[in-house]
Formats: sequence, structure tokens, C-alpha cells
Amino acid sequence: MAGDIDVSAARCVAVQVRAHVRASGGQFDDERRAFAGRALDTDRASPR
Repeated sequence: MAGDIDVSAARCVAVQVRAHVRASGGQFDDERRAFAGRALDTDRASPR
């Protein structure tokens, strides 16, 4: 159950970041990629 909540939260954040990148003309694309990478690393490291 906790895993489902984590995935939902990550999806919400991803949607917000994507909308922000679109609104800013894509200048934060590299930052978004770096953030996504950190989020995946954190998710992998968290105990299930």
C-alpha cells in the first residue's frame, strides 16, 4: 500500500514539473532530468 502512495506522489510531482518546464519554454529540461534521476535513486534505495 505504501508503494502505491509513493508512486502516486511521484506522478503528481512529475506532472507539475512537466507543466512548469512547458510554461518556462523548456529551459529547465536538464534540471528536470536530474531531478527525475534523483527521485528514481531515492525510490530504489528506500526499503519495501
